[in-house]
This record gives sequence, C-alpha cells and structure tokens, in this order.
Amino acid sequence: MARLLIYDAYENKVYTYNSLNENDPMPYSTGTTLRVREFRGKSASPTLWTTIAAMEAWNLTRRKYGSGIPVGYAFRRIWEGGHGTRSQHYAGVSFDVRQTLSQRQRTAIYNAAPGEVFAGILQGWQGGFAAGWESVTNLVTSSGIDGRLPVVLTCGTAIVLAMEHNGNNVARWIRKQCFVLRWTVYYAAAVSILFFAAFGQSAFIYQQF
Repeated sequence: MARLLIYDAYENKVYTYNSLNENDPMPYSTGTTLRVREFRGKSASPTLWTTIAAMEAWNLTRRKYGSGIPVGYAFRRIWEGGHGTRSQHYAGVSFDVRQTLSQRQRTAIYNAAPGEVFAGILQGWQGGFAAGWESVTNLVTSSGIDGRLPVVLTCGTAIVLAMEHNGNNVARWIRKQCFVLRWTVYYAAAVSILFFAAFGQSAFIYQQF
C-alpha cells in the first residue's frame, strides 16, 4: 500500500490518496500506462509524491510515442540514491525510462518528449485566446508596466533604426558629440529609466545568493 500526494499547480492544492495498491494505475495517468509500482521503483518510502503537471507530461509523451514505455522508477528519496543532491526524482517529476529498449526505440521516445515540455507554457490557458490574452494582460499589469512604456520603446526603437539605417552607429555618434550634448543624452536616458521603471513590484532576484 502507498500514500500518494499530488500537487496541483492550477489550484495550488495537494491531493492525497491514502491507500493505493502497487498495481493500481497512477492517478491522472492515462489508463494503465503507469502503475504505482513502476513510479515507485525500489523506493521503500510509504509516502510518494508528484505533480499533476508531471502526469500530464507523461500522458502526452506516451500518447505521442504510441506504445508502451517501460519505467524503471520515477521516485526516490534523497538517501535512496538518484542523480546528485538535486535530483528531480526527489520531487517525483522525472521518469527513468528506455533502459531495456533498443537505440531506435530510445530515439523515438527522445523525439516524442521535447514537444511536450513546451506544452507547459500554455498551462492554465484552457479558455482559448480570450483567457490567454487576459493572462498576458494580468502579467503585464502586475509587472508594473502601463501604456506609456510600449510607446516609449516603440519610439526609441524607431529612432535608433532610422539613425542606423545608413550604416551609422548610435553609440559611436553619441560619443562624437560635444560634452554638453553627450551628457544631456546620458542624463535623459537615466531620467527615463527612473520615470518609466516599475519599482516595488517584486523582490530583488539575487537577494537569496
């Protein structure tokens, strides 16, 4: 018997399955393409864990490959061995497969998998273009970007492209100007950063290092 925890990134929830038999199919996997004993491998842990996203990636890869994929294991605890100290097996989201297959079969699985990795980019966009546009809008708004920045970026890009159209280099042109004009441009650039930047929207990304 196994206790299984599955994290749902869509809802930010953890679902618990308290009594799964070793021959039971893994929840959220298609049919019997992946059983609990295959996911567990040789791990002796009474509690296993994974994510719905990992199960969806398995389903997509298996469907695209079109045949059974033998799984050696997907789950390990840290002291049970894995791939270094940060193995994805410790999170139950990496599948050790293809060990008993021919090189041709391994290549076919390899070619089936990459496209499914990018499917996660569209996670949560089930509502089509409307939901997708709303997600993009919310992301832009939460990042502190308003209607002014796109206008400034568009105008600035147009100016640079127009100046470099005949082979001129903007940076070289600025350096050739007189002291007053050159530093006016420098200060204008600095002020524009202060004016249009989005402050206080997120923590300093390198503070954890």
